Amino acid sequence: MKRKILTVLGSVFIVFVCVIAGAFIGMSVGGNIRPEIEFNGAYGYEAGGQIGELIGLAIGLYFGYKNIMAVFRDKGSQEKV
Repeated sequence: MKRKILTVLGSVFIVFVCVIAGAFIGMSVGGNIRPEIEFNGAYGYEAGGQIGELIGLAIGLYFGYKNIMAVFRDKGSQEKV
């Protein structure tokens, strides 16, 4: 039970880190490489940050889901001693 709780908390942390990293990478790209982008009424680094957050959220949710499913599907592989 403790392993499952830690896995869920770890997956939430993975999502949080991916969103933050995506925001910083998006702001860097939007401010330095593509300052002409527009998204959701924002331009430049603000738009890049929003796009990066969405991409980071998608990546974080994917890896968090894979992490949780790897633990919760592990029931049948336990050996009986």
